[in-house]
Amino acid sequence: MSWYRFAHNSRIAPHGMLVFAFALLFSVTIGDSVVGRVLAYLTLDQFIRWAPSIDENQIVLIDITEQDYERIFERKRPLAPAKIIELIQAAHTAGAKVIAVDIDTADWPTDWEKEVRLPRDATIVWARGFYQSKENGKLKVKLDRLLAGTETSQRECYGVPFLIQEAGIIRSFYRTPKFETTNEPSFIDQIIHRQDHSSCLTPEDKDGGVDPRIINFTSKIFSESASTLLAESRERGWGARPAYAGKILIVGGSFHAGADLWGTPVGARTGLEINGQALSSALRNNTRTELSKPYSFFIDFMVGLLLFFVGSKNRIWFCVIFFLVVASGGVLCLYLFRQYYLFVSFVPIWAGAAIHGVLERYRETAPPSVSGDSARKV
Repeated sequence: MSWYRFAHNSRIAPHGMLVFAFALLFSVTIGDSVVGRVLAYLTLDQFIRWAPSIDENQIVLIDITEQDYERIFERKRPLAPAKIIELIQAAHTAGAKVIAVDIDTADWPTDWEKEVRLPRDATIVWARGFYQSKENGKLKVKLDRLLAGTETSQRECYGVPFLIQEAGIIRSFYRTPKFETTNEPSFIDQIIHRQDHSSCLTPEDKDGGVDPRIINFTSKIFSESASTLLAESRERGWGARPAYAGKILIVGGSFHAGADLWGTPVGARTGLEINGQALSSALRNNTRTELSKPYSFFIDFMVGLLLFFVGSKNRIWFCVIFFLVVASGGVLCLYLFRQYYLFVSFVPIWAGAAIHGVLERYRETAPPSVSGDSARKV
């Protein structure tokens, strides 16, 4: 039986199926559209902005500000290894448990250790960047070389800070980003691992969990400028300090030349701040996993199908079911957002059902068309 005959026998207008198909397609693609961007800002991001803030007492951000970039690094890139190591030494002497360095070191000279050396017993995690390379006509994601080209190290650990940007906004990150055939440890997971282990997290230790994690952006994290930390470390009797001892210190930069400013649900934030929020979310186990598109598509499809077929049989029941779906669907959307970050994807289905109802009513109330032969007879 053809779809047209099925629709005719079931009292379903062909244009109704067309409306349903367009509504379902819009529901699938709404997240990447301008409409989806606006709806996300008004709904998803608003929930995050309404969430109560949390005082984070496990993390400290060491920010290389615009003034620090000028005074300490003389506005030169790459950032001088000696100064970065001095910051690491100061944090280590202050009693930092883990020192995470979100600084690009791929361009450091290979002989940098001739001038300065890392503290021997410091626990350090370096951010390892990545880039796209075209090989044989295909784009491939490649990892930056390890610190100053050192491919093996017994002391330094590495993690990839893989933040996910959608429609210009960063809302989530990968706990285990996948490159080619391996699952690389993320910057966040490596930091968490190094809190309680003397060895580094390796790709072999990560056999799954590649789903993105949603950042809550609710933590209030203490931040100190790099120049302040260096000035304090040069004071007589510098040692363990309550502000730093036993905590995770993330070294990064907000200076303009670093080009590390990104849109988030709570406004523009630096990569240093976003990584701090992601780490805080992971430490507190309050990250959420995004519902995959196949599941959300299935939910939308079933809701639309229910409205479509009930409406084709009985207009009264259509109104009842439509109201119930809108009411219960709204509550379900709130739950899905809090758990899986899925929201407003039902709206196109509801709109499609409403449009279908309007078209059906117009078709039933429209006066019958007069053919040319009948007009001539009159």
